[in-house]
Amino acid sequence: MDLQGQLSQGGLGNLLQYLAMNRVTGCLVIRQFQGTKGFIFYRDGKLVHAGLGQEGQAGVRLDIDAVSVLLSWGEGRFKFLPNMAAPIESQKLPLELVLLEASRRVDEAQRAGKFLLHEDCVLLANPVRNDVKNIVLSVGALQLLTYLNGLDSLRDIAFKKHLRLEDVLQSAEELHSYDLVELDSATVSPRFVNDLRNLLVNYMGPVGDVLIEDVLYDLNLPDRTIPQRLVHEVLEDLRTQVLHTGGQGWFDYETRKLCSKHGINVFG
Repeated sequence: MDLQGQLSQGGLGNLLQYLAMNRVTGCLVIRQFQGTKGFIFYRDGKLVHAGLGQEGQAGVRLDIDAVSVLLSWGEGRFKFLPNMAAPIESQKLPLELVLLEASRRVDEAQRAGKFLLHEDCVLLANPVRNDVKNIVLSVGALQLLTYLNGLDSLRDIAFKKHLRLEDVLQSAEELHSYDLVELDSATVSPRFVNDLRNLLVNYMGPVGDVLIEDVLYDLNLPDRTIPQRLVHEVLEDLRTQVLHTGGQGWFDYETRKLCSKHGINVFG
């Protein structure tokens, strides 16, 4: 089944039911507008596993929790990959019950004015408020505040600081409950995107323009902006395509210069 497209508000539930009715086996990949990735695995029409991040990547928000987050996004881009087996079949409930409980959690969060955090969220500390001295935070939450840089996701922080992902997410929820953090949507300069486009067009001709448009579209970045944390993924996707033209060395050299020019460090 070749299935891909754009999700509108409320469309994910209908799509999940459609896949179940057609007794599919494979993985539904969903991209949020900021590039965050979710996945839902089916076997013979049964939803057997769901999560966030890369397919098969361990996380905290799994199954009903993950579906709740995906439903809360509202809009996104999706693609179904047939015959891809789940890394683990962790979900046993019927789809109807999964959707019912996930929808309840989303409604509850919306009524409380909250955002469903997950391990791929990138957070930024809010300015210090006058009443901050009246807030008592755990050691983990205070520690997490010092790690937030607007680039690393909660998953990245857990990995780099050798912390349990569950603890990092719990600390993030604590900070969020006191309005001490917000979702960060920092993007690179539009000039970087234009320079990258010109680089490809000068080397490949008009096909270079099509290539970068396709990559941004696949990452669900239709407004032609790139979140800082996704620059590396954009370059890797472009590099894979340029590799077929024999221009790998050229691409690596020129993109490193371009990133240096714009003060972007994605090469470690």
